[in-house]
Amino acid sequence: MNVNNAGEIFAKRGWVEIKPKDRANFYLVKNNMVKVPDTTMPRITKEEIKMLKHLAPDERELLLEAKNLFKGEILCGK
Repeated sequence: MNVNNAGEIFAKRGWVEIKPKDRANFYLVKNNMVKVPDTTMPRITKEEIKMLKHLAPDERELLLEAKNLFKGEILCGK
């Protein structure tokens, strides 16, 4: 799947599966209410990715694991 194709799929169904190298797969979703095929995989929004980029890799992995475990959201603490 190329980037343009992924963008079209994301716009149409609200999610796209991301398969990073050396990491667990996850769904990029429009919002946390979007239904995905595999409910055991983490769902991450674009806003959450922006918040995670400033964390150390181990902090990011821990936060994503907690988000998936508790089925919650990552909120910005302003």
